Amino acid sequence: MAEPDGEAQALDTWKQGFDAWRQMLEATEHTLWVLDHDLTGFHLDRDAWPATLQSCLRRLAQARIRILIRDDQPLLTRLPRTRQMLVDYGHVAQVRKIATQHASAIQQALVVSDERHILLRPQYDAPRAFLRRNDPADCLRHLPTFEGFWDSAEPISLGTVLGL
Repeated sequence: MAEPDGEAQALDTWKQGFDAWRQMLEATEHTLWVLDHDLTGFHLDRDAWPATLQSCLRRLAQARIRILIRDDQPLLTRLPRTRQMLVDYGHVAQVRKIATQHASAIQQALVVSDERHILLRPQYDAPRAFLRRNDPADCLRHLPTFEGFWDSAEPISLGTVLGL
């Protein structure tokens, strides 16, 4: 992820945001923290995303991925490939649902990679985003909030979803 240290890059379109998200997945070496409404905005089951996510999960076998979402139903019902990968790599990736008392406070989407790179969409359902590379200080400003939500969040059971 070559970019001047700490310089914010404004992203105005969904495509720019997806490209930044892909770059972050491909460059992550140690930790990846994701905070989102329901993961559907990342299009993880479409196009080449499953392969990109799987490559990240394999590469991070000794690391950790934390995914914190507000609504777990899309992950459980509309993202079957992503859900199965998260089950298969449960030793690497943990997924939790934001506690009810915090859910209304979450309007943003946030991705922090290796505590150095951050992708922030102030409004989770809008394309406008900001990417900062090599900015540990900005990451550290966001991580305590993430960790607070994480500590009070409920683990999501990603096992087989049975329907009638």
